Amino acid sequence: MTDALPGIPTPPPRSPFPFVLFLILGMMLLFFFGWYRDWFGRDLTDAQVLERLAETEDPRTLQHALVQLEARLSPQFPAREKFRGPVVTLAKHPRHEVRELVAWVMGREPAPEYQAALRGMLSDDSLATRRNAACSLSNFKDGSARPVLLEALKPLAVVAPGGGVLELSTKVGDPASMGRDLGSIVAPGGQTFPLRAAFNGEIREVNAKDGATVSAGDVLLVVSPEPKSVLNVLHALQSVGIQADIETLRPFADGRVAGMSREVSAQAQKTIAAIQSR
Repeated sequence: MTDALPGIPTPPPRSPFPFVLFLILGMMLLFFFGWYRDWFGRDLTDAQVLERLAETEDPRTLQHALVQLEARLSPQFPAREKFRGPVVTLAKHPRHEVRELVAWVMGREPAPEYQAALRGMLSDDSLATRRNAACSLSNFKDGSARPVLLEALKPLAVVAPGGGVLELSTKVGDPASMGRDLGSIVAPGGQTFPLRAAFNGEIREVNAKDGATVSAGDVLLVVSPEPKSVLNVLHALQSVGIQADIETLRPFADGRVAGMSREVSAQAQKTIAAIQSR
């Protein structure tokens, strides 16, 4: 017999709401602490920066530490020497986004170890890393940066990495932010070759139509650099440029390069004046 005993009320069924609420709050706390740990705006102590620089697996953890280190690197920072070894080690990190930031950070301090590592990074597989390394070397008036800097002023051709049918997802005038998907090539066997922008810029030319059959090495797109990047390069050449570079700089100074700002023109004029004064 399953009836309740007389005089003893049957307890109401328990609501799952408290458990669900506890679970949701727990998940929110886990998310918050994970976000807060990697939030770039959170200040880190020197010890925390060193600890994170040793955590070579998580790119975001490393980037947070590098951003914090860059903000304090100066001749007035007494502890700067102890960071040099870990930072130089990261110059060979497998993730390009880490190497790009490392190349930028090493330009903040004229340490021989950094200069040597930066020269090696001029031949890095990552275009952005090479250019950041060149800009950093210019801070030390290192002329080895010149070839990479001059190349950074030119439009970049996007070539087909393999043959097949082109599936294009961009057009002339579109932005081409670094890493952005510009399309792909589908090979006869089904293999797909992605097309991505190697730096921030703008699509200047489209040399093949969507759906066309292309071959490996064909120039599909031409991307011009963005004004902000050109400004950085022109500023760097102000320190390391030579007389032979003026011919390359003159169109920027005269406002004859499409898509460039007045600020670019003014900086190009300053760069030319600095070169001529040497």
